[in-house]
Order: sequence, then structure tokens, then C-alpha cells
Amino acid sequence: MPGTRSVLFERSVGGLYVDVVPNRESLARYGLQVDDVHEVVETALGGPPVTTTIEGRHRFTVNVRYAEDFRRA
Repeated sequence: MPGTRSVLFERSVGGLYVDVVPNRESLARYGLQVDDVHEVVETALGGPPVTTTIEGRHRFTVNVRYAEDFRRA
């Protein structure tokens, strides 16, 4: 991505993790805050839980996230 200073991919205990370190000066130029970036990243990659569905004795969280083709870009 343009403007990226460094990227590190590390597989840890079977999970995939992404560290996002927002540039506060750049965000301030556009009137954004770090929480705005966190919200977009959470929605794009994992999706925030919006509800829980109960099917018999099982409970499942329902998350909202971007479509798969947007997440791959």
C-alpha cells in the first residue's frame, strides 16, 4: 500500500494477526482519530459482533464485515 513503512507477517499459534499502527499526524490532517481507523479495520477484517443467534443449545455470534472480494484487495 502506498505510504506503508513496514509490513510483518507472523503466524502465531495457528492464528493470523495484523498490527496496524496509525500515523496520527496524517490522520489529524483529515480530521480523523485512531478509533476511526480501528473501527474500519475491525469491520473490514473481522467484523464487529452485532448479535447472537441461539440454535438449540448452541450460541453463535453474528458478525458484519466486508464481502470477501473487498477483504482480499
